[in-house]
Amino acid sequence: MPITLTYTVQRPGGGAAILNAHRELSGGAAYDRFTALFAFASVKGARLLADAVGQSPSWQNAAKRWVISIDGGITEPNALRFLLALPHSELRVPYGEELLAAELRPVHRFHPKTVLLERNGPALVPSAMMVSSANLTCNGLCFGHEHAISVRAAADAPLPATVMTGLSHLEEVAAWAPVIDAAFIDRYQAIRPAAPVLPEVFEDERAELILQDAPVIQPVQSAALAAASHMWIDIEYVVANRGTEQEGNQIDLQRGARVFFGFGDQELARNSPIGTVVILYGAHSAPRNMRFGNNSMDKLDLPIPGEEGPPSYADKTLLFSREGPGRFRLTVGTTDQVAEWKARSHAAGTAFSMRSGREFGVF
Repeated sequence: MPITLTYTVQRPGGGAAILNAHRELSGGAAYDRFTALFAFASVKGARLLADAVGQSPSWQNAAKRWVISIDGGITEPNALRFLLALPHSELRVPYGEELLAAELRPVHRFHPKTVLLERNGPALVPSAMMVSSANLTCNGLCFGHEHAISVRAAADAPLPATVMTGLSHLEEVAAWAPVIDAAFIDRYQAIRPAAPVLPEVFEDERAELILQDAPVIQPVQSAALAAASHMWIDIEYVVANRGTEQEGNQIDLQRGARVFFGFGDQELARNSPIGTVVILYGAHSAPRNMRFGNNSMDKLDLPIPGEEGPPSYADKTLLFSREGPGRFRLTVGTTDQVAEWKARSHAAGTAFSMRSGREFGVF
């Protein structure tokens, strides 16, 4: 029986591999019911996953069933509210009433991280699934050390029998967990500690950069920028900010590319400062400014050509690599290097194009 089996490894700095794996799985399978079981959820993690899988043709009309734990008060109440508000969505919390009565102290921890896609037939037929180590958080989907394995059946075929046996037990768990409503979430929030004591860091600080108020880029792209260690960009022209007789040192980036450099994805007024980063080239390093320009693009100053940097930036492909908080190593790519950078981004699904057609990507 033809199936597609994929194993995904996510490493810090290597990009949002788990998020991309969810997007690819849902985009490659037709389904009428989407079931997700997670131990913990954050509101930004929930929004990221919904945005990623929401690009699939089946998402809008599919029934959605969320089974999310509130053990220890780790799950954010607004994550539950967001999931409940999605179209055709049902929310279940294992041991819900027992946990409220026990001040959120679990007797049996609920710890799955599984997504199941099913299509209609005489009965619901499982068509794809993913089992992973990642919770429904930005850490799990984008930043942390996580592994996942996904399986997708060919069109009109079920998953293998060896998987179907276990799925009967998964269905028992999902159907057993009680359905909750907005009033339950209010009760949960009322007793949830303001700062739950967590066994691990719940969200990486980079989660603060994405899904800010009025974000200017798609969440999946913003997450890719925040999670990556390297960003490349094709440069066709350089702003003539040093006069017509001298090589310029200011480049235009995609609006929102600032996220890679450690700044938020929120909307900014035109011609407003973004912040300062340190750019290293060879033995030289110096702080350089970023701002949001009148042309609605993020602008970055680079080392002065021929003095601190290369002779010119025009018609080159540049790579920025993280070397520490706010510090980025600049490389002007050779033909072979550029081909490698672009291949890595295309393989990860993190190669993008601007309106002008210029390409950029991260890995």
